[in-house]
Amino acid sequence: MSDSTNHPIGRSRLCAREALTDQLTRAKADDRPSREELEPGCIYSVFDVLPAGISLFLGLVSSEQIARNPDQILADLVVDPIPAPVHENTPLEIVKNRLENEHLAALAVFNDSGDFIGAVTRTSLIDALLKREKELLSDESHRHAELSTNRDPSPSWSEQLRSLSLATRSLLRIMNTIKLERHLLESSLEYLTRLLSARYGAIGIFDEQGQVAEFIYTGLSEEQAQRIEHWPEGKGLLGRALARNQFLRLQNLHEHPHAAGFPPGHPPMRNLLAVSISHNGETYGRLYLCDKTDGGFFDGDDELLVATFADTLALAIRNIWNKEGRRRAEEQLRIAASVFETSSEGILITDAKANIVMVNRALTTITGYSKDEVIGRKPSMFSSGRHDRKFYRQMWLSLDESGQWQGEIWNKRKSGEIYPEWLSITALKDDGHQVIRYIGVFADLSSRKFTNSLVDQLINHDHLTELPNRLMFRNHLKKAILRAHGERKQAALLYLDIDRFKTINDTFGHQIGDRLLQQVAERLTKCLRENGRTRRGDVVARLGGDEFALIVNDLGGPDDANKIAQRVLEAFTEPFLFGDRTRRITVTIGIALSPRDAENVDDLIRHADLAMYDAKHQGRNTYQFYSGKIHEKNSTRLDLENDLYNALERREFSLHYQPQVDLRNGRIVSMEALIRWNHPDRGMIPPDQFVPLLEDTGLINPVGDWVLEQACRDCLQFGKILGTDLSVSVNLSGHQFRNNLTKIIGYILSRVGLSPSRLKLELTESLAMQQVQETIAVLDQLADMGIDVLIDDFGTGYSSLSYLRQFKISALKIDKSFIAGACLETDDGKIIRAIIGLAHNLNLQVVAEGVESPEQLEFLRSHHCHFGQGYLFGRPLPLSEIAQLAGRRMDRGGPLN
Repeated sequence: MSDSTNHPIGRSRLCAREALTDQLTRAKADDRPSREELEPGCIYSVFDVLPAGISLFLGLVSSEQIARNPDQILADLVVDPIPAPVHENTPLEIVKNRLENEHLAALAVFNDSGDFIGAVTRTSLIDALLKREKELLSDESHRHAELSTNRDPSPSWSEQLRSLSLATRSLLRIMNTIKLERHLLESSLEYLTRLLSARYGAIGIFDEQGQVAEFIYTGLSEEQAQRIEHWPEGKGLLGRALARNQFLRLQNLHEHPHAAGFPPGHPPMRNLLAVSISHNGETYGRLYLCDKTDGGFFDGDDELLVATFADTLALAIRNIWNKEGRRRAEEQLRIAASVFETSSEGILITDAKANIVMVNRALTTITGYSKDEVIGRKPSMFSSGRHDRKFYRQMWLSLDESGQWQGEIWNKRKSGEIYPEWLSITALKDDGHQVIRYIGVFADLSSRKFTNSLVDQLINHDHLTELPNRLMFRNHLKKAILRAHGERKQAALLYLDIDRFKTINDTFGHQIGDRLLQQVAERLTKCLRENGRTRRGDVVARLGGDEFALIVNDLGGPDDANKIAQRVLEAFTEPFLFGDRTRRITVTIGIALSPRDAENVDDLIRHADLAMYDAKHQGRNTYQFYSGKIHEKNSTRLDLENDLYNALERREFSLHYQPQVDLRNGRIVSMEALIRWNHPDRGMIPPDQFVPLLEDTGLINPVGDWVLEQACRDCLQFGKILGTDLSVSVNLSGHQFRNNLTKIIGYILSRVGLSPSRLKLELTESLAMQQVQETIAVLDQLADMGIDVLIDDFGTGYSSLSYLRQFKISALKIDKSFIAGACLETDDGKIIRAIIGLAHNLNLQVVAEGVESPEQLEFLRSHHCHFGQGYLFGRPLPLSEIAQLAGRRMDRGGPLN
């Protein structure tokens, strides 16, 4: 260990290994602890043993997860995909950010050998920080004593700065992790006054209304403090200066013409150094020091040290205020739940089939039924018999069309008494427009106690942005359509979402994502204002997630809607606030007009949605009007997507194989498996049309597993057909690569009986460079299993050579777009030679795909490319036809097939 680690600052940099939780239990995938064995806060590390004898770390499970899911084994509870682990030397700042931003209960820790050594939780991280802070404060105390004994009593500027840096960093780290505590502020203030040789010091902390909520002082005895009638209120010179965020440094306080002095009973003070505790224009308090113990004056260096301390304290207080804001938001949700239970109106909630699932206390009071007598039954149990079938038929018709119904109705209590009530029913729908709940709110009109404002707010408005939600939006849209039809105008629906919002959420965390949604809501609302006011009937709504909608009335035609869309795009040119930084974001908009494009709510929404997705395919950050061509194109896509769900079951997929040839001797060394879809009505569908649909629908996982297993089975047949054993090469998607790939492959190889050395996997360059550390971990596991991995389409993406050196891969596969122009005089030829040279230097093999001419073959041979693939050697063939390749040498390319 180096000497630097003995210095307090050096030792303050904690790593993951120093914060491992001691509440960790190793468990097998099929094990399940009994309820008696579950300890609160315990973390289980789950492992599986593959058929090949490989111990595979599956992930972490908390005791709380196990308790909530009594019917699942440990392997079923592991998060999928597994959060990427951290190295044991990872600084705790990074571990803390991972836990908070990714909402993890715990984070796995690995050592240099790739072995799992434990886990870090928020609790263990805080324990490690607190333990280290105690050590640092103790060390600093001893060091200060030594300085006082062995050196000049006045520490040098560099010593002061180093000591204050340690104190402020410790203060900020502890406060960000725990909370603002008075004893920490007192210790920090004493530390600061000692460093600057001040006799007195004080910190006044404001509340969010700007009033002094906490006053901390040092240098005064208890007797002196009791004689002071009240603490300084900042009404004199000090308050006036600090209100303008100015420094104040006076050699003689009493000689200043505007000094108001201190409160009665306050000890006399001569010189003063004061600064406001503020950040980004927000003031959180004030800090001042008085009277140098050596009789001198505060100087510029003292001022800089105090400012540094005040900046750190401001950041800590701002963090605490933010946490308090979140706490209040959670309290509001609890209040809403309390309102449900304590409301004077009866409230019942049913499922989609109108079975009652929840009622409040007022319902039982009004009807006379207990909760147990109501749950699971239909609301018709309250029917009085006074209303005919037509009444209820119109009620359900209104619910189906608009999602709401309200009116006066007569119902019957348990006692048999018939009474009038005012009933409001709302149908809640999911993003797929399917009803998931019905909410009924009613007031007993016989007692004239009726209110619905709070429930209306909860049901009809988005809690985050306070905009109308999907339910209220549909009502506004229906009115806009009727108005446009009656006044012979056009109403426009602008359907939009934020481009790459998921990436923003994953990168910056859901708190930043929520704040961004609020900022988007504010800007969209301003887009609809003219002369500071929103026109009658124009609405901005949040439909869910990152989807918003604008309803604009009284338009003459598409040109007017075009101006609104331009206004929205221009509003997003200004950056948004992402925590302490700013970022630019874009939106994509789909536009549909009524009555031009549709005359009912559902069709207009569907057409605007189609236009938006068409705009996304055109590159995002733009807008698109609905047209019939968009509908036709989307209809074809939806038909294909629908047919894909049954294609695997109906055995419509097949594999074709294209040979990969050793360019040195012309022999076939491997076969690449290529999926084909033989549609029963449309015939062969090109892979570029259906593979993206597999990705979008999530079907890529089951279809990809089928391709892997079928390719391994066919590989066993190559030797029988061609007279020599070959390997098989299979392309991977991003979903497969990060979805327990090694576990799935180990199972398939064991089941089929194929050696891992005969299976090769192809991973695109762009996919490999996503989540690089996770890629490295998976490639290491595949290498340990004896499976070769090739980087496909090399040269078309963006690779970091530093990462490329860390990838355990066997070959680079040059994209066919370069091979088409392969000759000495072209840029493509230069790129090919550069890639081959790079591969040779990294001890990697090179495969060229798309070889179609003898000239291309000769060029590749002359530059020592190892392998080739393309129509020159053979087109992709089904297994039943690859016998024609038997015994063929490809040293001259062979005939085109």
